[in-house]
Amino acid sequence: MNKLIKKLFLAFLITITLLTTVIIILTYSILRTNYQDTLISDLNNINFSISNQITDYFIAGKVNELDSLIKKIGKSIHIRITIIDIKGTVLADSRKNPQNMENHSDRPEIIKAIKMGEGSSIRHSYTINQDLL
Repeated sequence: MNKLIKKLFLAFLITITLLTTVIIILTYSILRTNYQDTLISDLNNINFSISNQITDYFIAGKVNELDSLIKKIGKSIHIRITIIDIKGTVLADSRKNPQNMENHSDRPEIIKAIKMGEGSSIRHSYTINQDLL
């Protein structure tokens, strides 16, 4: 009888451990997806908000002033903002000197944005050594 109780206890323990692991993995996946969707939505809202402010700088060709504005906005809302032209040339960046940055035209989010009007990807930024969306 004692061996049967030990076997049942071990079977329940293994089952509970496996179910708990599955629940944790599924919960993490759902929360991560939800967080990414929310972040993408927030970034789209920020993009919409600042697009009106930067349009005049594009039209006038005031790249230095645009970079100063982007640095100020990025610092005030604590995010990294990079402004590029249609060819992938970095015109302004909130954290780095855009003149020292490589062309962004080959990046998946840029390719998607040019084709579909909007694009995103999660990848490592070697400029600031961080994963970014």
